[in-house]
Amino acid sequence: MSKYLLAGSLCLSLIIPSALLTSCRKKAKDPEPVVAAKTYGAITVKVSNEVDGSPVTFGAYSFTNAKGERYSINILKYYISNFTLVGEDNTETNYHNYKLIDAKDTSTCRFTLDSIPNGNYKAIKFYIGVDSLNNHTGLQEGDLDPIKQMIWGWKIGYIFFKHEGTFRNDTGGSEILLYHLGTDEALSQASITIPLITVKGNDHTLYLKFNLNDVYHKPNDVGFKRNNIHQSTDIFGDAGWLLDLRTNMPNAFTCSKVE
Repeated sequence: MSKYLLAGSLCLSLIIPSALLTSCRKKAKDPEPVVAAKTYGAITVKVSNEVDGSPVTFGAYSFTNAKGERYSINILKYYISNFTLVGEDNTETNYHNYKLIDAKDTSTCRFTLDSIPNGNYKAIKFYIGVDSLNNHTGLQEGDLDPIKQMIWGWKIGYIFFKHEGTFRNDTGGSEILLYHLGTDEALSQASITIPLITVKGNDHTLYLKFNLNDVYHKPNDVGFKRNNIHQSTDIFGDAGWLLDLRTNMPNAFTCSKVE
C-alpha cells in the first residue's frame, strides 16, 4: 500500500468519529424570555343605590325619611366625578372622569379606574357634581352629553343630583317631589376611608353604597312639606335647601367592602 493511501485512510478514520461526536451533541436551548412584572392594576367601582339598607325601587310609596314622610322615587340620577385614590403614604392618583349614575340602569352603576400604580391605597375621594371648568360648556360627550337631560343650559350648568317622585302630605294626599341640585355652589366632595387595597399588577373591586335618606338627614334634616320643589335657580328661595343638601351629600356615600 502506498504511503499516500495510508495517510488518506488515517485522516478518514480521524474525521468520521469527530463527525459522529458532533452530530450526537445536543443543541443548547434558547433561554426562556423574562416576563416583566406588571406595575399597574385596576379597580372596578360598583355603586349600589339604597334607602336605609333597602334597594331603591320605583313608583310606590316605599320609603320614609327622617321626618316620617312617606315618599316615592320615579327618577334618581347623580354625577360623581374626578376620582382620587389616596395611597398609604398619602400620594394621590387622580382621574379626570365623569360618571352619571342612573339608579334605574344598573349598567351605569359600575366603572373601572385603570392604570393604578402598584402600592397600598387607604382612601378614595370624588366630587358629587361637575367642576366649574366643565359645568358650563354643554358641548361634551359621554356622560356629560346634554342628551342625558341633566343640564339646564350653559349659563347655569349641569344638574348634579335629580330626585323626582311624590310624597304623602298631612292629609294623606299626594304631592309632587322635585329636587334638582346644581350650580357651582352645590359642588361637594366625598372622602372615604376604605379597607387597605394592595395593588401588585392585579385587579380589585370596590363596593360603593349610596343611601338616599342620608341626603335628607345627615347631618341636616330636610323635610318635604312646603319644601318639595327646588331647582337651584332661585337665589333666595333655594339657598338654605342647597346648603343643606351640599353638606349632606358626601355623607350619603360609604364603602361597604373591597375584593
